Amino acid sequence: MLLRAAREDYDRSMTWRCTLGLHQPYLTSVTRKGTGLRALCEGCATPLERSESGRWSPAAPLASR
Repeated sequence: MLLRAAREDYDRSMTWRCTLGLHQPYLTSVTRKGTGLRALCEGCATPLERSESGRWSPAAPLASR
């Protein structure tokens, strides 16, 4: 029961972070794409790209490329 409550708090905090654009990559989803890295956000599953500066940001939709 305690673990379940802790997990719900964790999920809510990730949703809050994602709302502010503070996405964090889910480490097991990181893949190499050309010279860069791609991953899914741990909180909302948004596709992310890692910039040259090392910051993760939402990836542009494939249709716009």
